[in-house]
Amino acid sequence: MSKRITLLLIAFLTVSSLVIVEAMPALAYIKPSVPEFTVKIQSNPYYVPETYLIDPYTGENVTASFGYWAENQSIVFTIKNQPFTPYTDTDGNNVNLTFNIRVKGHYEHEWTNLGHFDPSDSGYTVKSYAFGRTAYLAILSNVPSGGKLDMQVDARIGYYTVDMPRCAEYFTGETSGWSETYTLTMDENQNPTTSPGTTPTPGGESPQTDLLRILPALALIVIVLGAGFGLLSYLARKK
Repeated sequence: MSKRITLLLIAFLTVSSLVIVEAMPALAYIKPSVPEFTVKIQSNPYYVPETYLIDPYTGENVTASFGYWAENQSIVFTIKNQPFTPYTDTDGNNVNLTFNIRVKGHYEHEWTNLGHFDPSDSGYTVKSYAFGRTAYLAILSNVPSGGKLDMQVDARIGYYTVDMPRCAEYFTGETSGWSETYTLTMDENQNPTTSPGTTPTPGGESPQTDLLRILPALALIVIVLGAGFGLLSYLARKK
């Protein structure tokens, strides 16, 4: 009897392991929450002094350029972090939580992605981009007086792979869906103000949908464990 019990237990554990391993991909990537964030324009002006040179014909000091104040503006996103512990999956991929930002002119349809980045170790992640006439991105440098700029943020749990021949990057995992739209408006004096959009942008699946997706995996695990306990109880009574 003991030999048969041992064989049955081995078979039970083997089947249980296979079922749980097969079920794990459905649970591997938990959907993150839609990020909470604020946006502001930060100015850190600095003075660029005049420069001089020697006139090659007279030997006199002459002004090469006049001094001026540089605006040095930045658009600053402050995003509330979400609890998550990075890990390596069974295929060796480093699974992490990242944030992603995109912007567009208020009246255009195509978004410009500003890229993804890891959260900080504190309660909030702060990300800034050069804004105004010195910005290296055209969409952040050409906002005219009275113009409007839309901004959204999403959170992602998963990993990225790079296709070097195509110069493309691909994401595998779960996304929160995009946040509501924040709109930045430049007034007549080029003073920016920001405000939340009145309508949230449709995003990813709801928590209820996410729960429904993982229920089959949970059900399999419960069934296998229940069958195992039932088998053990039966064998104990027979003994």
